[in-house]
Amino acid sequence: MDFNDPKNTKSYSDALKVDPNSIITTSIDTVPVTVERKPYQPGIDKPRLAHAGVARANLAATHERPEGTTDDDWADRHSDQTVLQQHCDFFDKDHDGVIWPLDTFKGFYRLGYGIILSIISVLVIHGNFSYPTQSSLLPDPFFRIYIDNIHKDKHGSDTGTYDTEGRFIPQKFEDIFFKYAEGRDYLTIWDGWPLTYCYGRMMGV
Repeated sequence: MDFNDPKNTKSYSDALKVDPNSIITTSIDTVPVTVERKPYQPGIDKPRLAHAGVARANLAATHERPEGTTDDDWADRHSDQTVLQQHCDFFDKDHDGVIWPLDTFKGFYRLGYGIILSIISVLVIHGNFSYPTQSSLLPDPFFRIYIDNIHKDKHGSDTGTYDTEGRFIPQKFEDIFFKYAEGRDYLTIWDGWPLTYCYGRMMGV
């Protein structure tokens, strides 16, 4: 239907009132992948997460938690950090804005990865992500990561949940579950394989 045609204006308005998403085509049968992996659509029956496509600077808003993380006043206490900086705050236990390799090792070890995987994580993360966060052309001899510049570490092969400035995009986050969780509100390791494969991009690190 051509909604630029004046004759169809009433139909367009009526459809919009009933369901704003009814006029948005998100899948077509001739391209099966668009049917298999449909994007998140709030709809009028799920009004909790408004403007899902707008990036939030300091709030990780989701459908389940539209106000972000409110436990222990997290959102208020970290309102001066981007969501990406908040994400990295777990590893910066002394909150000095610098993540040392030892900080990363301790963080992964606390998460239960064991000694070997924690060491590998340090080598991969600090070997690749330290330099972009430096404020000078010279690399850091200790391979430290500076949280102030953590947005420079965004790479091509990711979900797009964070934008290039470190903001959080709820739409992209919800898309992960709508496309790969098969109706569940959690992901299994088996869901992770197609997700990782599909978000891989040529020339993306």
